[in-house]
Amino acid sequence: MRSLVGVLGLAAATLVASAGSSQSAPHPGEELVRLYSSGTRAMAILTIGGAAPAPVVFDTGTDVDMLTESYASGLKLPTVGKSESIDLATGKRSWLPVVELGSVRLGAASLADTKVQLFETAADDSVGVFGPAAFGGRLVTLELGAGRLRVAPRDGGTMPQQAAEPFADNLPSATVEVGGMRVRAHLDSGSNTGLMLPKSMMNKVKLKAPARPGPTAYSASGSQQVYVGQLDGDLKIGSRIIHDPQVTFSGISAGANIGFAILRDMTLVIDTAGKRSWLLDPAVDVPAAAEIAGTYGPVTVRASGTGKLIVERADKAPAQLVSIGSALFQEGSTAERFQFMRTGGRVTGLRTISAGGRIATFAKTG
Repeated sequence: MRSLVGVLGLAAATLVASAGSSQSAPHPGEELVRLYSSGTRAMAILTIGGAAPAPVVFDTGTDVDMLTESYASGLKLPTVGKSESIDLATGKRSWLPVVELGSVRLGAASLADTKVQLFETAADDSVGVFGPAAFGGRLVTLELGAGRLRVAPRDGGTMPQQAAEPFADNLPSATVEVGGMRVRAHLDSGSNTGLMLPKSMMNKVKLKAPARPGPTAYSASGSQQVYVGQLDGDLKIGSRIIHDPQVTFSGISAGANIGFAILRDMTLVIDTAGKRSWLLDPAVDVPAAAEIAGTYGPVTVRASGTGKLIVERADKAPAQLVSIGSALFQEGSTAERFQFMRTGGRVTGLRTISAGGRIATFAKTG
């Protein structure tokens, strides 16, 4: 197993031997995790048993959940074994303790895996790092722009309809085009950069000026100098094109990385059980307005004469829906979202997610 956790997404732990994992009962419904931005990373609230809630980084660049040793020692968590970790940024190997958390929640969602690895880090704004694998194979939808994470059953109703990208190194990834070259990149919300490339590419891509030394990057077992420049060309990721983006060059051996600064403008759907993911743009996988229009319990959705979708409810004024990818829409004036469910390619239901995190599901009845 791997992780790309750290100040610049550089700390990589490869779990090659573990003390095992525990599984909770399956969850039939959808759960929501509120995310808080620290400026460059997404933070969630972890609650272990009756302990006070504490902040952790939610990181799509890890499949190993971790807590800091100092935090775990204060809770007197029982040690149940050790696991070997390989830091991809430095190549250093180490054996790290594994502890049992018992009853644990991330936001409003319960976790399937209650055993975590202990580590120490130079960062002091969180007590650990958790990734999508913590939810036991359920479908994870990361909406950084809306400050939330949705965890849903892995079924056809919530799966995006377009082709998925396979995992790389057991992590969500996508093929991106950088200055005319196609590279495989991890999708790493734990990295506070946008585009990161290995130092070996520093002389292969066209820059507007020579890359200059950047801040020191810290990983689980060390630190390294990185370099920062500006690409003279486009970054193409999915259907999105970013002109002349800033690029960070590191000694990371795992290849390219797409971090928080880019992912916050997109929707990332992760299927850990199927080892695949979808990086969605607003214009991607939008069902026809006529297919969506209909009645869903107290909600009516109709198509305007110009093809726009209008949502109508008894207690609110009509409002336009704006697509944000994979049959997921947002009301134009609020953060409320509407996930249309599909069976056999047809729209058969609706999930509404309020700005406050309330979730309701309705069948299409007309």
